[in-house]
Amino acid sequence: NNIRNEVLTVSDMLETKTIADDQHDTINHDHDDDEHRWWSVDRSERPTWKELLAWQPPPLPPDIGDDNDDDDSISTSSTCAHQSIQDKIVQGNIGTVIPSKRNTIRIMLSSTFQDYSRERNFLLKDVLPFLKAFGGKFGIDIWLSEMRWGISDEAVRLNRTTEICLKEVQRCREESIGHYFCLMLGNRYGYRPAPPTLSIEQYNRAIQIVGGEDGKDDKIVTLLKKYYHLDENLVPPAYVFLRDLGKMHQKSTVAKPTAATATWKERWESLIQSMIPPNNDIQEEELIAPDGVGEDDDDTFWDEEQILSKFFDVPSITEREAIAGLLGDTAKDLGSSKRALLYHRHIEHIDDQYYRRYCDTDERTQDGKTRLDKMNSLKERTSQYMNDNGGHFRSFDINSIDDMQSYLNDFGDDFCLMVCKNIQEFVLSRSQDRHPDFFESATIKEISLHHNHAKQLFVGRESIVSKLVQHCKLGSGALVIYGTSGCGKTSILAQVAQEMQDHIAKENQTLVLRFLGISPASSTSEAVAASILSQLTLAHPIISKKAVPVGVSRPSEKLQRLLRALSSADKRVVFIIDSVDQLEESDPGRLNLESWLPSLFGPSVLKNVGILLSTLPNECLDAITSIAHARVQEVPLFTKIEADDMITALSVQHKHNLQPFQREKIMNGFEKDGNGSTLYLNVAFFQSLEWRSWQDVEVPSSIHSQINVLFHALKRDLGTEFVQSVISHSTLSAASQTELQQLASIDEAVTNEVFKHHRPPDGLVPPLLLADLLERLEPYLVSREIDGVRTLYWYHRVFWEAAESIFLQNHTVKHKIHSQAVHFYSNEPIIKNNMLNIRKLHQLPFHMKSLKDWKNLGHFLETTPDALLCEVNGSTGQAKYASFWRELSKHVNEPKVEISVPMFLEKPSYSETNKILVVGDFLKEYFNAYDSALSVYVQGNLDMDETSFLDYTDEQVELMSRIGDTFTRMSKYEKAYDLLSKCYMELCKRKGEEDEVSLQTLILLSRLVKDMGRYEESLELDTKLYEVTITKYGGGDEKVADAARQLARTHYLSGRYRIAIGFYEENLRIRNSLYGNNHFQTAIALNCVGMANKVLGNYVNALKYCNEAYDVKMVLFGLNHSDTAVTIDNLGSIYHLNGDYDMAMEKYEQAWQIKKDTLGSMHCDTVMMYGNIGRLLHDQGLDLTKSRELLEENLKLRLEVLPPEHPQIAVAKSPLAQLYCDLGLYDEALKLAQEALELRLEVLGQNHPYTSFTHDTIAKIYLGLDHIDKAKEHAKKSLSIRRNVYGDNSNHPRLAIAHLTNAAIFDSEGDKVQAIAEAEKAHDMNVKGLRDGHPLTQKSESFLIQLKSS
Repeated sequence: NNIRNEVLTVSDMLETKTIADDQHDTINHDHDDDEHRWWSVDRSERPTWKELLAWQPPPLPPDIGDDNDDDDSISTSSTCAHQSIQDKIVQGNIGTVIPSKRNTIRIMLSSTFQDYSRERNFLLKDVLPFLKAFGGKFGIDIWLSEMRWGISDEAVRLNRTTEICLKEVQRCREESIGHYFCLMLGNRYGYRPAPPTLSIEQYNRAIQIVGGEDGKDDKIVTLLKKYYHLDENLVPPAYVFLRDLGKMHQKSTVAKPTAATATWKERWESLIQSMIPPNNDIQEEELIAPDGVGEDDDDTFWDEEQILSKFFDVPSITEREAIAGLLGDTAKDLGSSKRALLYHRHIEHIDDQYYRRYCDTDERTQDGKTRLDKMNSLKERTSQYMNDNGGHFRSFDINSIDDMQSYLNDFGDDFCLMVCKNIQEFVLSRSQDRHPDFFESATIKEISLHHNHAKQLFVGRESIVSKLVQHCKLGSGALVIYGTSGCGKTSILAQVAQEMQDHIAKENQTLVLRFLGISPASSTSEAVAASILSQLTLAHPIISKKAVPVGVSRPSEKLQRLLRALSSADKRVVFIIDSVDQLEESDPGRLNLESWLPSLFGPSVLKNVGILLSTLPNECLDAITSIAHARVQEVPLFTKIEADDMITALSVQHKHNLQPFQREKIMNGFEKDGNGSTLYLNVAFFQSLEWRSWQDVEVPSSIHSQINVLFHALKRDLGTEFVQSVISHSTLSAASQTELQQLASIDEAVTNEVFKHHRPPDGLVPPLLLADLLERLEPYLVSREIDGVRTLYWYHRVFWEAAESIFLQNHTVKHKIHSQAVHFYSNEPIIKNNMLNIRKLHQLPFHMKSLKDWKNLGHFLETTPDALLCEVNGSTGQAKYASFWRELSKHVNEPKVEISVPMFLEKPSYSETNKILVVGDFLKEYFNAYDSALSVYVQGNLDMDETSFLDYTDEQVELMSRIGDTFTRMSKYEKAYDLLSKCYMELCKRKGEEDEVSLQTLILLSRLVKDMGRYEESLELDTKLYEVTITKYGGGDEKVADAARQLARTHYLSGRYRIAIGFYEENLRIRNSLYGNNHFQTAIALNCVGMANKVLGNYVNALKYCNEAYDVKMVLFGLNHSDTAVTIDNLGSIYHLNGDYDMAMEKYEQAWQIKKDTLGSMHCDTVMMYGNIGRLLHDQGLDLTKSRELLEENLKLRLEVLPPEHPQIAVAKSPLAQLYCDLGLYDEALKLAQEALELRLEVLGQNHPYTSFTHDTIAKIYLGLDHIDKAKEHAKKSLSIRRNVYGDNSNHPRLAIAHLTNAAIFDSEGDKVQAIAEAEKAHDMNVKGLRDGHPLTQKSESFLIQLKSS
């Protein structure tokens, strides 16, 4: 009642229009053929309608309870019912249907065309734009289904006009949330086509009636035999009305309209679609002829069809539409009186020149009634039904044509008001529903999408299905099926899911079903993991809450934890995941399934988790079979018997009985196809639905050829330009039905093809034409919700490939499609349906980039802050946005991201997000634009000179920590330390040490003090971090692994390598248990353990771990990736220390090239390679000139990108000093070495192994300068540090080098005995600690021989 009252208030307001409204409603009647002069002002600008356009639902009163116990019980019952449906869906019950959630009002306009053309045009031109604007405010699409355009020539030739019209009535009824049918009746009864089909009984009876034994009406018999032909492909067989039987006998897959059809089409369109009155010499038959009917050479077809329609007393198309939409039993059962609009119009006095346009002639039909009698009867039945059932009925009596102006005003206002009331009622009902909308949940919609995809026809394959079902019921771990494209893998898994239904319900198990690639949430491994996690969380909320702590962030990690908890609780979960190869190729999880799924094979599988996967036999299968204990099974090709069974099943399902010779042609094509493809059978069968039983057709022998034939038929039937436009847009970027209509309407070639003589007032491609195309493509399309829009895309990759090759191979065509998309999305509003138009923000830059339209892309990125701000909740979106900026910077100098993006803070935007955090983090993380990031952060009303954060909000304190981290990255360590330490203390006071923000700030602070070389303080912080995370999360958590790695790095940098390796191994153990062997975090852990072994001199183990890390990264990222380059560089350093200089050089050069390609020449990691290769050349002793050049460039570049006090400067100076020493440049060497030592003492302290390296270098320099005492002083310090680090009894090569330096000093003093003793000790260490033939062993041996021989 509240809803009704609210709507009626607005209705009453509209019943009394103002004088201003009447002035605006003026229609220019002097030139009724000049449409664009009819409406002087848009409806949305007329005062009363403008007021309605501003309408918003009233705010809800507070929910204070209801005294009506009955209402409460109803509410509870409704909620419980919804909950029950949800429970079944999340459990995996694919038979449970999600309640339809529609947002479309689609109204079929039904009338005769010629006399109602002005009303129809008025609705399209004046009313529809207003309704779209009003409905669009609330996310409601408005469609008026106009049958004057959109019925193709081919459909007319095949006599499908009536079928298409009645199907459109049904479509409108099913899709519309309100009115779906508008019947307008005047003084014309309308076109009466011959019956499209006759049953065998009807046909024989007609022959008997008109012919008999004496053949009293040969003409009817002749016409029946001429136009009706028995089609035994129909079930049951029936006679079909066909005009061009000869064309149907052609042995071809393509049938073309006759020239006569095209000629008549032009004549007819020019008549019914123009606004000028018909000429007096035009025959009555032409005025009521259907759109597109052809004529024979003797112009007899029309007369003959009318004879047949009169004989069978066929109702007009308009009456048949009235029965389907209003008067029929089905329509009445579905409440047609409340969902239809009825308008009658009677013109009392009509001038002769208009008579044929508005009235029927007095022509008698088979039953003796005139056409006018039939129309009056139809009017009486429809008005009585609507009046008796409270439907909306208006009758307009018009005195003459001169009164059309006021009539059109009233008619248009009434229609507009009724649809507006529909919209209001829907909006109010939706806004006043206090119950939670279970089914708007993205998770529920995603699950239902995959469940619906499983409802496929299936035949054969009993043995393999049985085996897979058994595995799902009882098995643990994964079983993987594989086979060629189209062999039926998807159908098999769908059937397994069907057969598991009773089992999961009985055993209370959970089935997770996903067909990868059919939605955005099933296109990347992390998205799939997040979707599955949400499903299992809904299915097991209590266990989920306990198993997944708040601090865990990555969906895949949460999923792993939850599955372990469910398995331990004996809650069985069954995964059926189809087409893992359909994950995005750049997705690391595509080739590393155990990074987001539980362990697939071997002893580590979860006992209560069964997994069924499918893939193509490609690199995905290779990655799976490389896992130990992998279980895979090939899906065999479809046998001919199974293919025949499938054709039979499809025939039964679609009531289509192929003739033996036609069936044999499909089977022959299936065998020639060479891969037993079920996809081939599906496409071939759906093509055969158009075959008549007498047709001899050619069947292509490959799936690609079959798809080509499908596309060719669509172009033939619906128009080449139209089909190319729709399919091209769908292929380049999934689009919605509304978008496809508007995109096609932009294309002049399309509109010229569709509207040969007269365009509709709205200028849009007819919805009917688009609906026809999408209906014929329906078996091959999937619906994906992207950016809140329901889009259509190819289900199978082979269709995408075929569409690309047929429609988009030509660069000009592809450029045109992208240009049309840019035009369309550029004109879309930034706010649509009261929401930020994410669709525009994602699609527009994509198409601009595809066009290489750098100027407009730059303008868009520079002036549209919401394109970044809308991505606040997803790093993937920010990365994509950053990629647009990077691509832009390669081609133009302006705009610059570090200048433009900070200006977003001053520009208006619609995103409800913290601009400062999003913009600052984006600049810092994606572009290293630290100065720009700082300029953004400080706009949060911050004072960096504040000594206390007492008056700051929590958000401001978090901002300050961001500033501190930025200073760290800028190497402004003191400022960073001051801010981060204050932030951490303040956060601990407010939130406690275990709070997520506090822990994150502690990590930032720890990293900072490590960079500062304050390892003792870093040790204190990292120990605290480790202890807090252990307490909060337990020993096997990812956060603990992170803390262990932080603590290990501190020990490593402090030179406590043996302690470090223990924490690195703990990190590796946790990563392995969480993610398995093939995960990025596991690769990092492997690399850390390998490098710890390297510094301890365990080169064999170091190579083992780093090679394992390399293998994982190659699978995840491929060769040309910066992360892979890091591991290659590490392998080079191990080979270098292990004396394998050729392998070391190969790895170094490979890593250097990848880093230059991926990071750029001036990146710190790239610059480091100058030093690595320079040191290697020095150690080889082959090209000291080249070594000097590289080491000098290394120091020069590091000084350019790093502050002079940075620890990495010492790393660059020390090896250069060693080279200068060996070249005899002692003064230059000493200067550099002393600078390096001073820096290392300040940053690393006097007991760090790196400090010992510099002491050793200085000792050698002083030895060369013959300053023996100073040489002995530094050599002693070097040896002492190394003994503490590596152990006095170890065989570490670094310790051996220190002993060799001492031997050289003793030798220079003339103490041969002590020199030989030190050299023997060093050589013994090298022999025991290094591989045979190591250069250091050879060097120590040579020096020892030299000492002894002298």
